[in-house]
Amino acid sequence: VWTPKFIGYGGGEAQASMSYGRYLKIGNLVTVSIDITWADVGNLEGYVCIGNFPFQADNSEGNGWNSVPISYRNKILNAKDSIIFLTSMGNGSAFHIRQTEGASFSNLSAANFQNGSSLAGTFSYICK
Repeated sequence: VWTPKFIGYGGGEAQASMSYGRYLKIGNLVTVSIDITWADVGNLEGYVCIGNFPFQADNSEGNGWNSVPISYRNKILNAKDSIIFLTSMGNGSAFHIRQTEGASFSNLSAANFQNGSSLAGTFSYICK
């Protein structure tokens, strides 16, 4: 069991009213299930990410970025017809929350969330 958190790419974290995670690690493959609900912006700065993963994602050359779709979302503003997905970047300690915009994408900010916004899903990533 692990506890996912809403964290800011610029620092701080948002408050979650509910946060639950489970994981299974076999070799360097980690499969996680998350269910997290937004309560308040807290002291979050910048784009919204999900952090506190049980193992750091491997973003080294040749492994590429880990990008995975989120299978359930509720009450996320300006994301009605888009696909919500997570992308691990940088040091692999957090996954950015993004949405599709035609052939492109954008990072979600605190303005896209409200009390009761939630994300849930199960996905796998390569860890270090």
